[in-house]
Amino acid sequence: LDLATMQPHQQDFTTQFELTAASSSNGSSSSGSGSSEVAALVIWFDTEFSPRFCKETPVTLSTSPHDPVTHWAQAVLPLQQPVMLFSDQSDKSNNLVCRLSMARSRARHRSLDISLEYTCIGGGVGGVDVQATRVYNIEVSSTD
Repeated sequence: LDLATMQPHQQDFTTQFELTAASSSNGSSSSGSGSSEVAALVIWFDTEFSPRFCKETPVTLSTSPHDPVTHWAQAVLPLQQPVMLFSDQSDKSNNLVCRLSMARSRARHRSLDISLEYTCIGGGVGGVDVQATRVYNIEVSSTD
């Protein structure tokens, strides 16, 4: 979204995505057994201050855990229960299929309401299917 032209209602969104077990360069997953346990998802944002608005020093502000630390942070969304993802190197290959919705809280101006719906076929304890919906409220707070 272009922060200079966006409308307030455009900050609310829904997106769908799938996660798979990470495989190392030698074809095995990070745990070495062809599976990875997922207990939470981490979300963050990137904001581009492009040459359009910052001609002297264009920069991207990223709150990614892979980039330098800022005063902003990531948000951790714990799952109801951990799920197991099996890599495509495994005969049990599966994905974590997610739908994430984010909206500005109507109750508190500096809060976000987040809904996470997810399904993982064969990812539960004993290989059962997992389907759940979690609702989170993320409050922006000062670091005083």
